[in-house]
Amino acid sequence: MKALTFLFIIVSWFATAQTESLFWKIEHPDIKKSSYLFGTYHLMNASFLDEDATAVKKKFQKATTILVESRESEMTDQTLLDRYFSEGPSISASLTPEEIALIDSITTLTVQTPLEYFDHMKPLMLAIFVGLTHHQEYIRDSSSFTGDPIDIYFDMYATNRSVPVFSLESPEESFAYSMDSISFEDQLEYLVENCKHDNEMYSIAGRMYESYKANNVPELLNAVDYYNTLVPDVSSEYITEKRNKLWMPRLLKELDKGNVFVAVGSLHLVYDYGLVTLLRNEGFTLTPLQLK
Repeated sequence: MKALTFLFIIVSWFATAQTESLFWKIEHPDIKKSSYLFGTYHLMNASFLDEDATAVKKKFQKATTILVESRESEMTDQTLLDRYFSEGPSISASLTPEEIALIDSITTLTVQTPLEYFDHMKPLMLAIFVGLTHHQEYIRDSSSFTGDPIDIYFDMYATNRSVPVFSLESPEESFAYSMDSISFEDQLEYLVENCKHDNEMYSIAGRMYESYKANNVPELLNAVDYYNTLVPDVSSEYITEKRNKLWMPRLLKELDKGNVFVAVGSLHLVYDYGLVTLLRNEGFTLTPLQLK
């Protein structure tokens, strides 16, 4: 009985995680044309579509509407960008001398800049800056892909060909869910723990990158789960789960047109709060597809 129970838990986990693919066909009995949902890796360059995701590129180029998380062209309001810097206490004012020394050593090593230059930045934003350096380093070491990051490519390619491109959230909404919804204390803990485990971040970035490239969603989630054993998870509730629900009205409105291509970060697809499950709950049929 225990073995059967354990098996049921494992099967249920994989079912709710939606791990079959990064690429999905979206159908509805009341909508004539199918649409497509693709989970992106934000730092992957566009030639990945030519080499390892040709089916994705084909559907993208035939779509008559494109939906992306947010458009870089909309991130121009300086007052919004200024909000990435904390109006409250500085980072160093809330840390022990040992923690200050640790973070200073990591920012100096990764982004070649001492902590004092980031002292009034939102701690979560600084943690993201530091983390991105490891992903960028791994990509430089292991990848031959070229071109713009695929999220930017989808936006620019469609815009240049006069295909409508819509954001699923405004810059203000993006900021609210990624920064304002998370307490300063939680952000600070996240920054400190990331710095404590900085020596493992290159390896984790590699696991994420390689599993994404292979369309191996279970292994991608394994890498994310391992990361979350080291660092407190501040992302699922605010950055992923709540944003998915926020996006649904706009997503449903555009999908009603048919022939829509939706490109969002891959972790927005999975688990029982992911877009695959949310769309199925709205009566859509989602079918996993190969990338090429």
